[in-house]
Amino acid sequence: GDGGDGGRGSNGKDGGSAGTMTIKLSKQDDLYLLMAIQCLSPRSKSDPRVEGGQGGAPGAHGKPGQGGPGGRGGHGYHYTTSYQDSNGNRRSRSHYNPGGRSGYSGRAGRIPNARLERGKTGNPGGVEIMVEKS
Repeated sequence: GDGGDGGRGSNGKDGGSAGTMTIKLSKQDDLYLLMAIQCLSPRSKSDPRVEGGQGGAPGAHGKPGQGGPGGRGGHGYHYTTSYQDSNGNRRSRSHYNPGGRSGYSGRAGRIPNARLERGKTGNPGGVEIMVEKS
């Protein structure tokens, strides 16, 4: 018989969302507060983003099964027939049947051809500054 088809692989799963980074400062930390605000400024060269997790790699499709072998042909056999010729003599004739041919092998199963995708990157998080009252 024919081989079984290969199983379909799965897409990668999406990455996890990032959390929020909190910077806690006291009122007395004026210098650090200014530095933190400057880092978060849109004109800043630093990148304050908290990135989400990377998406997972896709899986792989399964391999298909091989086709089965063809069935064996039937056995040959001999037999004899008897008859009377035109002179009235009893004669016999031998016959031979060689038997059947073996069957064809089955086809290999099919390989899935669906495109598998990587998972999406998780949502970015945020940054917040908390100034504690003293």
